[in-house]
Amino acid sequence: MTTRDQLQRALERFDSGATVSVEGGITLLATVISSSFEGLNEALRQQLVWRHLRAEFDADERALANIEFVFTNAPDDGQQ
Repeated sequence: MTTRDQLQRALERFDSGATVSVEGGITLLATVISSSFEGLNEALRQQLVWRHLRAEFDADERALANIEFVFTNAPDDGQQ
């Protein structure tokens, strides 16, 4: 299984109702759109996601290093 597939599955386990997309090859960009992010600032969203990823990847630093960024959006972000 590739790191891309691992990241996709790990983020889907973070929130089964979230929309998850992962792009890239060696370095990866991911987007998680989740209603669980409603009312949370970006720092807290990132903290929750990265804590989950460190646990999922069991501190596999090589795999984690391939993740360039994870965008964390609520469904209504940017709609005002």
